[in-house]
Amino acid sequence: MNAEEALQAHIDRSVEHGDTIPEPSTLDQITGESDVVEVARILVRADLPNRTVRVNITMPEDLLAAVDRYAVQTGYSRSGLLAQAVRERMRRDQTA
Repeated sequence: MNAEEALQAHIDRSVEHGDTIPEPSTLDQITGESDVVEVARILVRADLPNRTVRVNITMPEDLLAAVDRYAVQTGYSRSGLLAQAVRERMRRDQTA
């Protein structure tokens, strides 16, 4: 896995878990540690998530309860879990 793939995976997982993604830093904004000899700085490209919008959906009450239980067990927010499930389904359908 290269640096771009690693960063993108981190961002994707953070979004899935409902974490806020900070704005990218410029190279000048990044401070070094005094006990580390810096050899180089690199720019790594990543696709930032789109603006999040609120939606209203309808589903059976028992399914919603199961979603909430599973989200708690796996460390997701409800929204993050549902978004990840949709992403995985679309990815699976595209490769079928």
